[in-house]
Amino acid sequence: MTAGLARVVFDTNILFSAVGWLGNPHQCVQAARQAKCLSVTCESILAELAEKLHMRVVQKRLDVLVEIIAIRLIDLRRHLERPARPLGNLNRPVEAFFPGNPAEESEIRT
Repeated sequence: MTAGLARVVFDTNILFSAVGWLGNPHQCVQAARQAKCLSVTCESILAELAEKLHMRVVQKRLDVLVEIIAIRLIDLRRHLERPARPLGNLNRPVEAFFPGNPAEESEIRT
């Protein structure tokens, strides 16, 4: 049954892309599933694929957490009191913002 079929080895990147997208890698893997070619692999390729897929899941979870944090920060920002006047150049040294500092007084007046 497998005589005459081309043997192909899909590397981890092809397999990873075939799982996540519908481009050429997906079509190649589909051809193997439809017995149009014979796909051969090894434990190291499958282990690397499992690791990449796990990393992808972890990254998606981190992306969700970052989005939740951003939403909460936006909500928190709505509740913060805004200063009555602009702070001026925020690239100044921290000491410039303390009362009694001559640098602060001259920069705030400008």
